[in-house]
Amino acid sequence: MFRTVLVPVDFSPPSLQAVRHAGEVVRAVGGWLNLLHVLEGGDPDPTRAELARARLLELAVFSRRAPKLILEHLGEESVAEVIVRVARREGADLMILGPHGGLGLSEARLGRVVQRILLVSHIPVQLVPERLEGNSSVGSWSRVVSKD
Repeated sequence: MFRTVLVPVDFSPPSLQAVRHAGEVVRAVGGWLNLLHVLEGGDPDPTRAELARARLLELAVFSRRAPKLILEHLGEESVAEVIVRVARREGADLMILGPHGGLGLSEARLGRVVQRILLVSHIPVQLVPERLEGNSSVGSWSRVVSKD
């Protein structure tokens, strides 16, 4: 059972759809939602970090419990490596991603970060299309890609 769900958020429409869907998943299974934003760029900017935290906090409305908000600064690792490291550290059972570029599963449509996560993730990864048909619910998950 998926108890802890991690959703990396870059505030793009696909990642926001992933947050909405993850909120439905954790409501259905009684789990916990962790929202992660990776801060890119050189020196950590406290203003950017606070703005990102505030935007993550706004997304809490999609969870039945207050989600854990996680901000990570990008250092020497790639964004995908940071996301997978945080998933391991937080004990996530499932990662839900909103891939950029539509419904196809080609490399160009998935994006580099999602492609890398799929290759190295130690937990199941669910990809949620930007637009879900009808009412999305746990029974209508778009696709689950698992690494055993």
